[in-house]
Amino acid sequence: MQNSDQKESLVVAGILLIILERPLLSTAALGLSIASKFLSLLAFPVFSRRLRARYWMVPLLVVALAYLPYAPAGAALFRGLREYALRWQHNDSLFTPLLGCLEWARPTPALKAGIARLNSMLGYPGWVEVLYSYVYPVHLARLLSLGIAVVLSTLLAWMRVDPVRGSLVIIGAVLLLSPTVYPWYLLWIVPFLALRPNRAWILLTGLVPLSYLDPGPLLDSLSGRPWVRWVEYSPFFALLLWDAVTSSRRGSPITLFGLPQFSPAPAGRGVETQMAGNPPPS
Repeated sequence: MQNSDQKESLVVAGILLIILERPLLSTAALGLSIASKFLSLLAFPVFSRRLRARYWMVPLLVVALAYLPYAPAGAALFRGLREYALRWQHNDSLFTPLLGCLEWARPTPALKAGIARLNSMLGYPGWVEVLYSYVYPVHLARLLSLGIAVVLSTLLAWMRVDPVRGSLVIIGAVLLLSPTVYPWYLLWIVPFLALRPNRAWILLTGLVPLSYLDPGPLLDSLSGRPWVRWVEYSPFFALLLWDAVTSSRRGSPITLFGLPQFSPAPAGRGVETQMAGNPPPS
């Protein structure tokens, strides 16, 4: 758990360095975060809107240098990541309904027919055959979840959302769409809750240990307990929706105990910041 918190601290460090107008150090910190957890790559579009284009290659360079000593392992280096991405599922929230919708829609036959036509048009290259393995709902749901996260990240960057809010939204979306959410995964979002104390997400950090009551997916000898996820996620979604509606009506964010939210100043204004809910400095 300590390692996960330290990895996410690199993203927070990158945000603070952007605020302090240290673009080289901020992108290097983001690169180190990506090297330790690819999830951080989704935060890059939000970062990039506050950086000049010449700094965009810094995170990729840092990642390349970090993985250089392991280059001899080749594709085997990512074998564990592939197994995790394709097979693991435990304590998810939105992933199960998404999977259920795809199972109801039954897109597999149509996708197979489309791949067959593509295979014929291209002269039956070997790589097309690989696509058949990913047309089933369990894999489509994972691809769709990733696609939603990528689109959301791009949209937030286009809207020029500040990096604190953008990172919080992206990481939150990934946690809700992920097929696997272990309790320590919530450490990914905790550093951002110190800057934006969202009540629903703080509540979920306290509820997520309930997942230990559902060991079914971890121990094949035990059956799952779906009621655990209802107890865990229902209060979270209810409070998240309540706060969103109330905030929209009030025109100001609702936070834990009314604490102000940290908002970086617009790019080019140095260390000047504004606390949400208070008037900006004159």
